[in-house]
Amino acid sequence: MKQFLAAHWNSLFCCDFFTVDTLGFKRFYVFFILELKTRSITQFGINTNPTMAFVSNQLKGFLYTRHEQDLWLIHDNSGNCDGVTTLS
Repeated sequence: MKQFLAAHWNSLFCCDFFTVDTLGFKRFYVFFILELKTRSITQFGINTNPTMAFVSNQLKGFLYTRHEQDLWLIHDNSGNCDGVTTLS
């Protein structure tokens, strides 16, 4: 695992969701992509009812500026990003 991380450190990103609950009892879902090397958020989107189409659009926006770069996207198995493990 350490060899993989060292070899791909410049192209590792991770994605996930977190929720924000408002005082009006409304829940927002925030999807974000984090660059591991810099620990900075490179893409995010907010939605009240996220779907795979929403996630797909966020990934397209993320890839738009990185189309010539090899990328590895790390995610959990919650079903929000099913089948997306490597992007190129």
